[in-house]
Parts: sequence; structure tokens; C-alpha cells
Amino acid sequence: MKKIVVLMLIVLVMAVVYFSGAGDFGDLFNNKRSLNILFITIDALRKDHLTCYGYKKDITPNIDRLAREGVIFTQAISQGSSTHYSVPSFLSSIYVRIPQLKNRFYPPTNTNLPEILKEKGYFVGIMGANAVYPYDQTKLDLCENIDDIQAEELTRRVVEFLRKEQDKPFFFWIHYWDVHTPRLSLAEAGGDKILQYDTGLILADEHVGILLRELERLNLDKNTLVILSADHGEGLGEHGSWSHGGIVWDEVLRVPLIFKCPGVIPKQRRFDNQVGLIDIGPTILDILRLDKSEEMEGSSLFPLILNKQFIHCPYIFSEHYQDEFKPGFDRYICSVRTQDWKLIRIRVSGSEELEYMLYNLKKDPKELTNLAEVEKRQFEFLKQRLEDWLKQKRTIVKLDEEIAKDKAKETVERLRRLGYMQ
Repeated sequence: MKKIVVLMLIVLVMAVVYFSGAGDFGDLFNNKRSLNILFITIDALRKDHLTCYGYKKDITPNIDRLAREGVIFTQAISQGSSTHYSVPSFLSSIYVRIPQLKNRFYPPTNTNLPEILKEKGYFVGIMGANAVYPYDQTKLDLCENIDDIQAEELTRRVVEFLRKEQDKPFFFWIHYWDVHTPRLSLAEAGGDKILQYDTGLILADEHVGILLRELERLNLDKNTLVILSADHGEGLGEHGSWSHGGIVWDEVLRVPLIFKCPGVIPKQRRFDNQVGLIDIGPTILDILRLDKSEEMEGSSLFPLILNKQFIHCPYIFSEHYQDEFKPGFDRYICSVRTQDWKLIRIRVSGSEELEYMLYNLKKDPKELTNLAEVEKRQFEFLKQRLEDWLKQKRTIVKLDEEIAKDKAKETVERLRRLGYMQ
């Protein structure tokens, strides 16, 4: 009998140790709204070039450490293959559904994560390149969109903010650009585009490390939720592409997603469940014990992180609208993805025909063999899911006509500066 009691006590202690950091243990997190949030995104970062995701080169020690100290999602899918469509989706937890739009959209205030947190008493700051926050910046405490800002200057500004005494919790989103546009020229990399890409990632990782160490030095790491992800990945020769926009292959849709917060998020856990960046907002709100808007289409991942009952839509959708600023031509691409299958749909202006590509992701993870004419039952099933999704209406807050024109002109000029347009 004594052995049974002792064994039960051991099991109980092990359970407490295992789940410490995964619930309401300790007074600090009885009110989770006191948590700070540091949200780090790295533009064009594909997950398979991180060591913690299996990359053979040990080039990301700081991001790997973050993964060891938190949870990592191996099947996180972006909702757009360019910043224009990924960012609005994960900020609002609403699919963009490009065919319903004539101009870029504002998410409703009750779904825009930075505005929600501002309303709940958070200091909200955003810094980054590539027009990272395309909405009303006056509603935030701090917002700096600087196209050419480099990692050193961006990190310096964020550290300067962290060192200031705060009278309220903060939500700070930082968007690094150095992987998207590596400083090392292709000539300096000896013509090796993979090496060129990795040098940008090495630099970004160094600055992630600076931020993490600064949080520790300031004793902010214990009550700060750190999230690391990307807006989209990057083609590195697969399917003949060395870019991202205009395609929805997995090399540009599968991105890293890491959560870390001592006392709230457990350590060293990996989840292979398919999730979307659209789930980030609801997850943050759930951790803070704030209700998500009914209009939000994403789901909280917090129950999954805590090993509780988790209900998630089995379908993840992604999209891109190519050459949208060239008169007379447009190409809309969208996809629906399950854990095992993926269907891509392409529509080109001036043509009534639709092109489809179906892939078995388990047997063909590189998406090389189109099974649309072979697996007809699976094709018809996913085709219907995609058509249903495209027909779903969502709330759009339309811009004033003059504001819309100004923003469109501003966007074109920015795209030219960044090399997307001639």
C-alpha cells in the first residue's frame, strides 16, 4: 500500500513539474493581462532554414534557444505569399479573400489585434520595414514604417524602448527585413543564392538574440510572451522560383511559429498540427483571457499548447493576387490545404478557364506530381471547399475614396523602391 501511495505522489509531482508554465501556477499569472507581448516577424523567413526545424547548418542559435524554451509549430501556414495579404490576415484573424476587394482593406476595429490591445490598456508599438502596418497609425502609441531600416537600427530603437520604465503592459511588434533583402550581394556570395539568403538569416538571428538577452537583463523575460514567425517564406529554386509573391507552393507558405513565456507556455514541445498565422491573434487574446470577436476566423492554439481539447478547422486557405498594378493583367492564385492534401487554383484575367493542381503532401511534400486528373474524388472535395470559402462574405471597412487613392499611390511608390515594380 505504501508503494502505491509513494508511486501516486511521484506521478503527481511529475505532472506538476511537466505542466508548470502551462497554466495558472503562481500569483504572477493569475491575471494574465499583465503580460507583455513581444511579437517578432522576419520577412521571407522559411522554416526549413532554421536549425530547430531541421536545417543541417547550425546558423540560428538564438531562435533555436527560443524554440527550446517554448513551443514550436511545424505546420504553420501563411495566409498570403506576400506581405500585402499575409499581414492583414494575421493582424485581423480574417481571411482577405482578394476577389471581394477593390482596394486594400482595413480590418474592423474589433478584429484588429493592435487596436484591441490598445483599447484594453496596452502600450502598442510597431516598428519595421516593408510597410509592416498599413492601417491607421494614429490609433497606436508608436508606429514606424521605415522601408530601408536595417537590423542594427531597428534593434537599437526597440532596446531603447524596453529600457524605459513602462506604466502599462506593452505589445511590441518588430518586423525584420534582412532575410528578404540580404546585405551580402550575390557576387560577394560567389553566385550562391542559398549562401546569400543564409547570411541575412544569420544577421536576423543575432538581433533576435540581442532582444532576448535584453529582456533577461531587464528582468522582463518572466512576464513577456515572445512570439516569433514570418509573414511568408521564400522560393530558393524550387519550382523555378527565387522569390515569393505570385506562388502558393509550400516553400513560401510554411513558416516558423514559436511561442515562449515562462509560467504560461510549456517548454520543449513540438506540435505537428496544421495551423494558420490567422490563429495568432485569437491565441494571444486567449492567453490574456480576452474574448475574440465573432468575426475572427482563426482559432486559439492555447488549448492545444496546454494539451486540452482543441477544435480547429481542418482547412487552411492561402492566396495571392499577382501583377495587380499592371493594367489589363491580373492572376489570382489560391489554395486549400489539409494535413495531407493541397489544392491550388489559378485564374488569369481574360480567360474563363481555371487551372488546378492537387498534391498528396504526405507522399509528395515537394509538390511535384499533380494528381488533379488522378485523385478525382479528393479533387472534387477540395474544389468544393475552396469554392465555398471564396463565396463567404466578410466585413470590410472601406476607405474614403481620396484616402484610398493616396494609399494606392503610396503603395506603388513603395513597391518601386523595394524592387517589386519597374
